[in-house]
Amino acid sequence: MYNEVAEKLIRNKMVKLPGVGVLLVDKKPATISSGERIIHPPTTQINFIEDSSIEFENGDGERGEVIYKLGQRLRGMQQHEKIKIGHLGYFQKSEGGDYIFSQNEVDYPTSTSLTAEQVVRKEAVHEVTVGDKVRSSAEMSSYYEEPEEAVKSNWWILALTLAIISIALIVFYFLQPEHNSNFGIM
Repeated sequence: MYNEVAEKLIRNKMVKLPGVGVLLVDKKPATISSGERIIHPPTTQINFIEDSSIEFENGDGERGEVIYKLGQRLRGMQQHEKIKIGHLGYFQKSEGGDYIFSQNEVDYPTSTSLTAEQVVRKEAVHEVTVGDKVRSSAEMSSYYEEPEEAVKSNWWILALTLAIISIALIVFYFLQPEHNSNFGIM
């Protein structure tokens, strides 16, 4: 009976129920959980805000009459009685007299989470907006690249120092008065 209310709620994202409150559709976009590498799908949640000061708005024709009758029925419902609103969910009255809307869980084909893998292409060139200018990623990379300084190899200093020390020791050895020039001869 209240499929018209469900259709109006889906179409307008809001339905005012006179003397009862407002049903609102809250859409949340897809979210990315980078730590888990998962993309969660967008979700739609129907919220009910209880407000007895809402009055009947005439001008919605036959659908308006259905909404008005739903408001009357909700105001007269008993505790724990359920009133179904199309395929979206149902109203129930709590022991304290508050209205509770329970949304049906709908499993859409797109409601499953997906694994996400980031693809990094280091050589790919794309446009980057910097301030009010559009530049390529290659230009920005070259701008922020620090110039490479040529690393000088100083190995020859060590070799030259060892050679000088070796020559000095050899000369010192031959200049000693105890030096025997018959070395190796018996």
